[in-house]
Amino acid sequence: MKDWQIFFWAAAFFNFAIGAPLFISPEMMVGMTGTVEAVDPALMKVTGALVLCFGVVYAIVGGDPQRYRPVVWAGLLGKLGVAYVYLPDWYQGTIPFTTTLIVLMDVGFIAAFLYFLLRPTQKKSGFQANRAVSS
Repeated sequence: MKDWQIFFWAAAFFNFAIGAPLFISPEMMVGMTGTVEAVDPALMKVTGALVLCFGVVYAIVGGDPQRYRPVVWAGLLGKLGVAYVYLPDWYQGTIPFTTTLIVLMDVGFIAAFLYFLLRPTQKKSGFQANRAVSS
């Protein structure tokens, strides 16, 4: 599981690196990636906040990947959402190379998350009510 810990901490770092500039200064992120001008900075800040929140989730999963395995489904849905939004533009060639790299990283995370979630495990994971309440 140590490899998965490192992987999820790397995923958290990736989200922090993308989400922080988007949240703090959408204009800075636009300048860094070469994307279109920030049409709605408030929406971009909300997006940055959500990316940061997913980073926190990945950091928590990194602490105990087996225990928090089911939470990765939320991360997978988030990454699929990013791919759904950006891949058609990438295919049409309407987004800059830097943004394409970010999206391709997310596609890589999608593949890894799917592998992590769908591979067989020996141990049950997730919340168990009988352990939460003592008799």
